[in-house]
Amino acid sequence: MRNSLVVLLLVVVFVALTQGSSAPPSGKRTLVLVQSNDIKVTHSTFFKSLEAQGYKLTFSNADSDSIKLHKYGDYLYDNLIIFAPSAEVFGGGVGVDSILKFIDDGHNVLIAADSKLAGPVRDLALELGVEFDEEGTHVIDHLNFDSSDFNRGHTLLTVSEAAKDTIPIIVSKPLQAPVLWRGIGATLTESNRLVFPILSGTSSAYSARLEQVITKKPHATGSKVALVVGLQARNNARVVISGSIDLFSNKLVDSSVSTYGAAADSKKFSKSGNEAFILDIVQWAFQEKGVIVASEFTHKKSDGTPDTVYRIRDDLDFSVNIQEWSNGKWVPFKSNEVQVEFVRVDPYIRATLKHDEKGNFFTTFKIPDTYGVFTFKLVHKRKGYSFLPNIETVKVRPFRHNEYERFIVAAYPYYAAAFSMLFGFSIFGFFYLYHRPTDSKKNQ
Repeated sequence: MRNSLVVLLLVVVFVALTQGSSAPPSGKRTLVLVQSNDIKVTHSTFFKSLEAQGYKLTFSNADSDSIKLHKYGDYLYDNLIIFAPSAEVFGGGVGVDSILKFIDDGHNVLIAADSKLAGPVRDLALELGVEFDEEGTHVIDHLNFDSSDFNRGHTLLTVSEAAKDTIPIIVSKPLQAPVLWRGIGATLTESNRLVFPILSGTSSAYSARLEQVITKKPHATGSKVALVVGLQARNNARVVISGSIDLFSNKLVDSSVSTYGAAADSKKFSKSGNEAFILDIVQWAFQEKGVIVASEFTHKKSDGTPDTVYRIRDDLDFSVNIQEWSNGKWVPFKSNEVQVEFVRVDPYIRATLKHDEKGNFFTTFKIPDTYGVFTFKLVHKRKGYSFLPNIETVKVRPFRHNEYERFIVAAYPYYAAAFSMLFGFSIFGFFYLYHRPTDSKKNQ
């Protein structure tokens, strides 16, 4: 009986390990740092939508001394929402360094700012590759704003398209209704290649102070004005930074939209596109979509010969199974852009994988004529999708002394030279030994 229980336990553990991909990629425990309790009321629709999706929200004032991200070495939350743009300091065990460590350990963060942006959120964003404009500035667009803002500075923008390089896995294209946005503009630091715009300003947008004469070039203009930014870290943690906290407010979510323009060009919508847009970016930020994982790695010689160490110039079969998290379950990933690299310091082989529409990716390639320690590396660097890992390290040996070809075609000239020398030496020796020169005096 005891042996049966042990066997059953081993089977359960084996199934759990082999079917581990059935678990969701990210947890639901979420800490929400707010500027004041008023945020819970003015942004209640957003928070209720998160709770409806199963997120367990824990609210805390940003300056509370009781805030903790981890306890006894374990994190208490999977996600962090910061809705405290003007907080002068974060309380408790939360600070810029601890939030960066939170991200480095694979967790997700959603940050919202506004024109009253203070130091901690600004510093945190800068560490992540996003530089906000000065406090008190707004993004202004005199051609793309809501008609209700006609006499108020043209800061309530109507954005009808996501950034040009934002793929549909993050934001559904096209937006069904314009997104209403009001806040502070930002630019992206060129040194951070992991950050990218999700929502950008139009060609007529610029960042400046209201009712102030512009005497120098604004912090950002046109599409360089980043309104909402995403970051996909190499450890697959995700960050979304919005320059507008009003983007998530009940007022803009439920508001109608009337784009400014001539009577014939003006468009009206009964409801803004904020709700759908927010749902998209939150699902991406908290890893509800755009997450792919690889499993079932196999590689072997094409002729089926078993060998723990490969040999140079062997034909090798490689295969891997890749799944995508979609609508709460794992489904086969379908893409013609997944590659495998055979790397020893630098890639010696880069091959595009074929797939069978069921998540199985495969290819065959010849091992290069170089021996050493090589690593299989999956490559699928596409914005919005998680990174795939390095898979396995293998050894590649040279030919043994008895495995080289006896006669190499390229060496035929040398073979011919050797045999011609041997033949010539034989003729010379025969002539020298058996041919006597004629004595001219005797003949006289």
